[in-house]
Amino acid sequence: MTTKSLMIAAAILGLLAWRAEAADSIPSQFVGRWCAFATVPVSADEKLTLYGRSNKGCVDAENELIAQPTSVFAAGEVTCKLAKIATVAQSKMRKLKLDCKHVNGESWTYSAYFSQQPRSNRLIVQEAKED
Repeated sequence: MTTKSLMIAAAILGLLAWRAEAADSIPSQFVGRWCAFATVPVSADEKLTLYGRSNKGCVDAENELIAQPTSVFAAGEVTCKLAKIATVAQSKMRKLKLDCKHVNGESWTYSAYFSQQPRSNRLIVQEAKED
């Protein structure tokens, strides 16, 4: 294989690696600063939280969720790194698996379904049971 062929192969592999990384990120419609305005119990151990997009931050920091392409910050005390993301069949909903850590050092895994109400700046986050 010539040097030129090796360079082209390396460039293609680099492009493929970039696409794989981009596919493992939180979709842009969920990225941003959000404020919770309602929480609804779905079952005894699950809840659904509705968020509105915010440009300034939330009145109560406990209601704030900041989503970035590979991480989520909640209530100013919890940092979560994206571990896995999956598209729910035939929908725009995504299931996110997050590795979270509280400022006190406690760690856990959190799974939730993220979706957006059509034609709105509303985010719906529903806790998901672990598979």
